[in-house]
Amino acid sequence: MRNATAAEWILSLATTPDRAASTVGDLLEEASARGVFWFWSSVLRTASSHLWRDLRAAPLRILGLAFSGLLAYLVLIVCLGFLESGVWSWVYYGSGGDQAGIYMVGVYIIVALTQTAVGFLVGWFVAQRSKGRELLAALVVVALLAALYAENLYRSVMQAPRIGRPLPGFELAVFCALALSVIAGAIRFRRRTLA
Repeated sequence: MRNATAAEWILSLATTPDRAASTVGDLLEEASARGVFWFWSSVLRTASSHLWRDLRAAPLRILGLAFSGLLAYLVLIVCLGFLESGVWSWVYYGSGGDQAGIYMVGVYIIVALTQTAVGFLVGWFVAQRSKGRELLAALVVVALLAALYAENLYRSVMQAPRIGRPLPGFELAVFCALALSVIAGAIRFRRRTLA
């Protein structure tokens, strides 16, 4: 059953694959009487309870992992930011570029790609050090990044139309790509180690 496979995948992000399979089996038995909505809400509640249990078991370790992930993000983004702006300027102006619009579109694309790549690397980095708490560590990193980006996100969503920003919501879109890539990096690492 496809629902069982997807539910096992979701639960295996927060617990062992064997435990995820047995939990889904138990939930499927009850789902015939209670319905599909109950089944999926139970899967999500079970995954959240596993994440919460892990957070309660080692809050300082998870916070330390998150801050190390944040530091890795800042170091990578600064280093790659200098590199990408220098290369893009060299390519653009070296080819005789004189249109500011094309230059800015290139900058937006490079920023989005860099944030996504750095996010994936940070997710992988944090997952390597988390010892079974990969998804939780990645989610805490995303929460810290949200706190770091809070002002930019607010300006992007609430004030962009008033101040005439060229791409309103760009920071929000980049942050969403960053958050998803951090989580994807942690999931990919967990999948690789479980295989």
